[in-house]
Amino acid sequence: PGELAIAFNTERWDTDSMHSPGDNTKITFSTPGRYLIGASLYTAAAVTATDYISLKTSVGTYAALARWSGTTSGTALVEIVWPFTAGQYAQVVVTNAISATLQASDASVTAYAAEFWAHRIGDI
Repeated sequence: PGELAIAFNTERWDTDSMHSPGDNTKITFSTPGRYLIGASLYTAAAVTATDYISLKTSVGTYAALARWSGTTSGTALVEIVWPFTAGQYAQVVVTNAISATLQASDASVTAYAAEFWAHRIGDI
C-alpha cells in the first residue's frame, strides 16, 4: 500500500490564487478562514482491496475519508468544513490498491471528471 496525491491540471475558477499549476496536487489557502473542502473521483472496476480517498492537510491530518471495498467502479465523494491559516494547504490522496486504478481524468468517462474544491465560508 502507498499514498498518492492526485494532480488537478485545470481550474474552473480561483478568486484567491489558491491553485498553482506548478504544484497542482494542492490547494494552498491565501486567506485564513473556515473552508468547505471536498473532492469527487471516479475509480475503475479493478479495485480488489479496501481503498481510501482522503483530504489531507499540510499539518499531516486526514480531515475526511471515503472508503471502498470490492470490485465495482464508481464515484467517491469526500467533503468537510475545516479551518485553515494562510499558507496551509489541502490535498486529495488515495491509498492502497486504488492508487494503480484511479481514473483521475479519464476522457472516456467525462461525466465523472475529477473535482477538488475549497469554498471559504467564514472566519476561523
